Amino acid sequence: MITVDTVREGIEQREMFLEYMPTVRLRDGVCLGAEALTRWRRGDGRMVSPLEFIPVIERTPVAGLLTYWVLETVAAELGDWLLRTEDVHVAVNVPPELIGRGGMEYAGRRAGLGRVAEKILLEVTERGIPDEIGIAALSQRTGRRRLVRLALDDVGVNDHWAAILQRVPFDVLKLDKSLIDRLEDGPQSSSIAVIEEVAFLARERGIEIIAEGIERPAQAALLRQLGIPLGQGWHFSRPLRAADLLAFAQV
Repeated sequence: MITVDTVREGIEQREMFLEYMPTVRLRDGVCLGAEALTRWRRGDGRMVSPLEFIPVIERTPVAGLLTYWVLETVAAELGDWLLRTEDVHVAVNVPPELIGRGGMEYAGRRAGLGRVAEKILLEVTERGIPDEIGIAALSQRTGRRRLVRLALDDVGVNDHWAAILQRVPFDVLKLDKSLIDRLEDGPQSSSIAVIEEVAFLARERGIEIIAEGIERPAQAALLRQLGIPLGQGWHFSRPLRAADLLAFAQV
């Protein structure tokens, strides 16, 4: 049985590891970043799906512990790449309670990521939108740049994303895989209308878009036609360990 305590033990016993889903530029396939994905192989060799353990630790201190571990691991595995390579990023899913109360700043300093803070993309879902303290912190700027970059995940699952953009200064919107799955339904596909709406609003506000779950060449081609610049999915690569990601990125 997966409990908060067993997840904590998994972190402490170094049973967790990271894989990275590459993010590529759709017009030429160049790798411009990756999303860090937590994997858990228990002592007996059994793999535990994130769908089993992530919901268990939501809104608990272990969610923060796992986030700190992820940031430290990203720093150890990809810190040099982030430091020396322009226009790349690594996305990390974060619980909302860590945003705006010094948690992310502490984690970044502890992990040694302070010098590349602008290359760490913090991903939240709609249900993980920060409270007012977090939103105020995300709006702070150093010169012309905000201190951190923020992505809204699962865009297109419902109609709330546009209202959320009125409250939170997102830098990136991530189109949900369910939209991409329906792209090839034909010219009347509801996905096309949603993606066009997202793309229009994003262009107006200078927000980047990443399409998730691209599995076929036709989907990538349609997204290019719709003006979507970046994408992820098995059409380009499966999740990779750090060394394989660097090879994929031709570092």
